[in-house]
Amino acid sequence: MSDPWFEAIAGLQADVDAELRDDAYEVFVAEAARGRVVDRVGTARVVLRSGASVDGTLVTDAESRIEDHLVLHANGREVLVPLTAVVTIIGSQPGLRPDRVPDQDRAVVPRITRRLRESWQSGERVRVLTRTGDWISGVIVHVGADHADVDDDGTTITVLLRSVDAWELG
Repeated sequence: MSDPWFEAIAGLQADVDAELRDDAYEVFVAEAARGRVVDRVGTARVVLRSGASVDGTLVTDAESRIEDHLVLHANGREVLVPLTAVVTIIGSQPGLRPDRVPDQDRAVVPRITRRLRESWQSGERVRVLTRTGDWISGVIVHVGADHADVDDDGTTITVLLRSVDAWELG
């Protein structure tokens, strides 16, 4: 024989569990809808429009973000990939967008030119992958609004930002 009290409690608990699952699913769907490519996490292979690919770990911390770019750590270097150059991403996982407090909503994610100017100031060597699949190596000697000049052993090459598939820095 079953106890009617246990049956009643089990029925109530099942209703509560079902409601909790429904609420959790709604939160999951809402968070998934907010997700962007730059929020993806983990190890990934990023295939580019030039046909090249970059293997590395996606970086999602707020301090490392660059506007409209994926940021990866690959072979001890920082690789910045414009979203317009990305064809596919293999192996990463969806990540949650960071919660923002009202003051952070006004915070501006740095543009690529800011990061390139930091490289220019430090004199670090860079490698630039162009849309044609060619690599340019050298030191940045100037950064304009839409281009950067790279000194490749005495030859200055002007690279239009829109023609870049990846910047390898550090």
